[in-house]
Amino acid sequence: MLTLDNSPGLAEILMNDHLDGVTAEALVKWAQDALEQGHDNAPLLKLAIEEPPYLTPDLRLLFQEATHEIGIEEITFDQARAFYAQSVGRRLAAASASPREIAERLARIFPPHMTPPPFDIWWKLDDSIDCDHCLEGMTQAGKVLDQVIADELANLLRFDWRAAGHPDD
Repeated sequence: MLTLDNSPGLAEILMNDHLDGVTAEALVKWAQDALEQGHDNAPLLKLAIEEPPYLTPDLRLLFQEATHEIGIEEITFDQARAFYAQSVGRRLAAASASPREIAERLARIFPPHMTPPPFDIWWKLDDSIDCDHCLEGMTQAGKVLDQVIADELANLLRFDWRAAGHPDD
């Protein structure tokens, strides 16, 4: 069974699919990666060999058929988004990204109009970078903003993404 843990790009696709922002290129790349991992079915193969110009609705249908036949793990949008944010956070930390870059990237994943706690902290941290009033609310207990961002990144990476979107978060 393919899961978020063993299928590169799947969390981003599932998250973006919910937002109608998944690209045809991402679907084709995911299918190619799944084939390389040893998964095989007719819709997956058709999706993997697609070439531009892409007809995105057809590719989305192939993606749905392929994931259904593979037995893809059922997850919610919030779970996919949390898992994807963790993978982005790990990549940023490994690349020694600046706190500003970390806050900006994660704030794009967790926008204010559709983000519940505990993830709403990211757009607040991003706002704090350029807003002195916002900064005051984020830097309590003598911590500087960079340390607050580092602490929140550590919290994000420890978070059980499977618990995202559940009422007891």
